[in-house]
Amino acid sequence: MKNLTNMKFVFAGVLIFFLVYSCKKDDDGYHQISSLENSVQLKINEYRTGEGLNNFVSNYIMFEEAHYLSKKLANGVIEVDGSEINDKLAEITSNFGGDQSAWLAYTCAYADADSIFNVVYMDEPSLELVEGQFTQLGVGVYTGTDNLSYVCLLFMNIP
Repeated sequence: MKNLTNMKFVFAGVLIFFLVYSCKKDDDGYHQISSLENSVQLKINEYRTGEGLNNFVSNYIMFEEAHYLSKKLANGVIEVDGSEINDKLAEITSNFGGDQSAWLAYTCAYADADSIFNVVYMDEPSLELVEGQFTQLGVGVYTGTDNLSYVCLLFMNIP
């Protein structure tokens, strides 16, 4: 009788193990800011500090949205023309009570913070956004199947 009880516990344990690990895991509902995305923000803030400007505030929602926009750009779901990005940023700005916002989207051949920042640094209109009066920043980087890094930077000012 004791062996039968032990067997039931072992069977139940094995069954629970297989049920838990065979469930489909879907992480699309949650985004953890990657070390690369964080490094890009740190690089931008380092530049701003050197220019005598305040650092951008990390805004998790903006990081999450920037990441998903980068992923959509990499997968060809949206175009770089910006209509979808404009709509999403207008929604975020409205929800947070912001008074202005802007965005940058581009590709970079190398997935490191220096290379990603240099694309912005070498382009005067992009650098003007980084030096602008925005207070919030969201960084999204997603590497596509073409091995290019799709970068989306979302800027917003909350007065």
